[in-house]
Amino acid sequence: MKFNAGESVICINDDFSWARRNYRPYKLTYPVRGQCYVIRGYVIGGKKPAVVLQSISNPRVPYNDGIWREAGFWDERFERAPDISELRKIAEEVSRSAPLVAEKEDA
Repeated sequence: MKFNAGESVICINDDFSWARRNYRPYKLTYPVRGQCYVIRGYVIGGKKPAVVLQSISNPRVPYNDGIWREAGFWDERFERAPDISELRKIAEEVSRSAPLVAEKEDA
């Protein structure tokens, strides 16, 4: 398991076509690529470990082991969101390398 509860992640793969076909009767809500989510926990019992997210609450579905659990999403579909210090560092680098735009003089 690569994430901990409370950790912020970004969805990097929202191709849920298999799940949409196979779990259609359950009316699931799916993560969206590029959106940030917070890990609520893991669900074990399917082919791979699945995460459940704080902002998405889904109904229970049958897992490979026959037990009904909340529908989760493979953790490989997410990556850790950068923390604020990383974002500040990126913003500083961009602002240093961005050309200054001269104001137009009134004509």
